[in-house]
Amino acid sequence: MNLVDIVRSYGIALKKVGRVYQGICPFHDDSNPSFTVYPDTNTFHCFGCGMTGDWRKFLKLVDPQYCDQFSLDLSSLQDFIDQTSARDYKTYLLLSSATFFRTLFRKVPASKVLKIMQLFDEYITSRDSIPFEEMTQVLKKLKTIGGKLE
Repeated sequence: MNLVDIVRSYGIALKKVGRVYQGICPFHDDSNPSFTVYPDTNTFHCFGCGMTGDWRKFLKLVDPQYCDQFSLDLSSLQDFIDQTSARDYKTYLLLSSATFFRTLFRKVPASKVLKIMQLFDEYITSRDSIPFEEMTQVLKKLKTIGGKLE
């Protein structure tokens, strides 16, 4: 996953400075850009508070419910995600939705789940690629649908 895109999707402005991107750290009160993203290694480090990590740690810190909302261990998906391009998250969306639908089958009648799966399938097959921002919107929509069906 492209950490620069992920950080920006949470409203954090990043400015390219040489080979890195810098911005205001989301983890502490910051007035100077001490938060640095290294696109070559897909990692971040804050020189103000010392927080450091990769995209998984960033998501867990900035949006703790994101990693848990579909009961996924994101680290187990790394091989699949590495195989997708930096701009295409279709594979990740498919894997995430599989877990969502498996959970949904336990909660609601199969006929309702199958209708949702049909709509999802039509959406996925109509797309060549899915950017990160769109992927997060679809996952949030699936979570909303699941909550309404309970």
